[in-house]
Formats: sequence, structure tokens, C-alpha cells
Amino acid sequence: MTEEAAPVTIHDPVVEALAAALERASAAGEWDVVADLARELQVRRDEARRQAEGQANVVRLPVKREASS
Repeated sequence: MTEEAAPVTIHDPVVEALAAALERASAAGEWDVVADLARELQVRRDEARRQAEGQANVVRLPVKREASS
């Protein structure tokens, strides 16, 4: 038996704008723009999925603390 991954729900105005632009570019036959927008959407969806799984691509920076006087 295999488990199916739960769909990732994204409520992001940028993602929504990219999706709308993708629809418009597709309707206009702007296939180079469609490809670019589709790649950007996929990157954002992959990142959202990693975050949901606790594997976000986050770099932790060291905290510089000043010495107390």
C-alpha cells in the first residue's frame, strides 16, 4: 500500500498572479512566456511542498552577539 501525498495548498498572491499570467500568456500563444511562468510556478510549489514537509531550503545565519559590559 502506498500513501498519497496531500496536495499543497498555496494562498500566495504572487502565485495567484503568476497563474493568471500563465493563463493569459497561454491564451495569447506566447509559449516562451508560458514556459518561463510555468517554471517559476513549479519552483514556488516545490518550495512550498518542502516547507510543508519541514525540509525548506533555509540557511541559518550565525547570530553575532555583542559582549555585555
